[in-house]
Amino acid sequence: MYEKHFNLQERPFRNIPDTKMFFDGGGRGEILQALHYAIKTGEGIVKVVGEVGNGKTMLCRKLNESLPNNIEVVFLENPSLEPEYILHAVAKELGLPVSLNSNRFAVQQILRKYLLAQHAAGKRIVVLIEEAQCMPPRTLEEIRLMSNLETEDQKLLQLVLFGQPELNTLLAREDLRQLTERISYSLDLKPFSFDELKDYLNHRLRKAGCPTQDLFNIRVVKHIYKFAQGSVRRINLLADKTLLAAYAYNDTTITIQHARSAAEDCDFIERVGVGLPLKIIIPTGISAVVAMVFWLIPTLQYGSINTTKNASDLSTQYSTQEFVNSTNNVSQVDYTDLAPVPQHNRKFLDREEALSPESIVYKRVDETMRWLEQADSSQYTIQLMTSFVNDPSELRDLEEMLSRRFDPKDVEDFFVFHGTANGESVYVVCFKVYPGVTPAKSAIPNLPEVLKRYRPFVRSVSSIMKEIGDNNV
Repeated sequence: MYEKHFNLQERPFRNIPDTKMFFDGGGRGEILQALHYAIKTGEGIVKVVGEVGNGKTMLCRKLNESLPNNIEVVFLENPSLEPEYILHAVAKELGLPVSLNSNRFAVQQILRKYLLAQHAAGKRIVVLIEEAQCMPPRTLEEIRLMSNLETEDQKLLQLVLFGQPELNTLLAREDLRQLTERISYSLDLKPFSFDELKDYLNHRLRKAGCPTQDLFNIRVVKHIYKFAQGSVRRINLLADKTLLAAYAYNDTTITIQHARSAAEDCDFIERVGVGLPLKIIIPTGISAVVAMVFWLIPTLQYGSINTTKNASDLSTQYSTQEFVNSTNNVSQVDYTDLAPVPQHNRKFLDREEALSPESIVYKRVDETMRWLEQADSSQYTIQLMTSFVNDPSELRDLEEMLSRRFDPKDVEDFFVFHGTANGESVYVVCFKVYPGVTPAKSAIPNLPEVLKRYRPFVRSVSSIMKEIGDNNV
């Protein structure tokens, strides 16, 4: 919404792993080089650890994008796999003819034969495992055994574990010491320092085409640093909502008040123990601005807010004064009078301001979850993105894209899975369904250009079902 206001070509702080936005500061560039070196020299197992929201997925995607063509990459995004199925998952992702009924020895032989053929052709296989801290210990032990697939002088399969600090705790177990000793490189993804954060903000703004140097002045940067505490995900949330706050008030100069409003909307003020009153009030937080910005801006330009004005045009029964009173506690507003929510989605829709029952994405969620009840879990799809409910901005972009760039009949090719992953409510947005991994991979180069910007990759339907929780289906 604010791109034209700030002369930007796109939103600079979207919380998706868009590799063109990759920032090599904060040690990210050095870690990427170390990963390249480890893979080039065939070091076997590498570990990358970083706190939640520090950019592990971005680094993983950048690594995949920047590897040479002779390296085939396998993504394992479902770390909760049981040990007897880890080989099956790798073989399946490589398009090998195995099924869940194939015994472990048969799968190992098929996989080894394929790896030897690739080795003879001068190619390598790298398995990138995200959220590795969630792996059961026995599955991690199976990872160690997989690393034994080798020739006399080189590993046939290389593995990179991406995980949160809990991964270090897990690997410290006595029964996993053999795996720990196989790890050649242990790389730490640190939060940004203040100077790194400042450079990161300017880097993202330049990539988005910002014509202004230092759009965020030093005082605003200090405020973002105070509440984000170096977390990339928090920085993106705060910076995006700070720009939205300025846009809502028709300001082209970013101020501390805008940043504080963003922190309030994200509940970051309470988390870091700051209780100072806001100097700028945005009804029900930044999220509400998306729905009411065209009502709010003319009000600020042409007169003060009428606190007795009924806000029926915002699809609620509350007056403007009630909106203002609820600013410090968004949860006070009762949304029960809004249009009904499908029963199988109800428990996830507490903060989804981006989705109205009439929206295209909302309907795709409903259609997808119904389809999933009878879906063939052996099928494959092309994943475009994962969107967290607490940051639904990507869904607003998706809504706009579907409404403007795709015919209604083509919209049916989009699947929006809905459930919980790692304790958070998420949407998994995918495009089309294919009978196997090979046709799915072959389809990626032919995708519409507007979809390629999401850095699409192949997923099995079964892995998505496991990721979002079978109890949601």
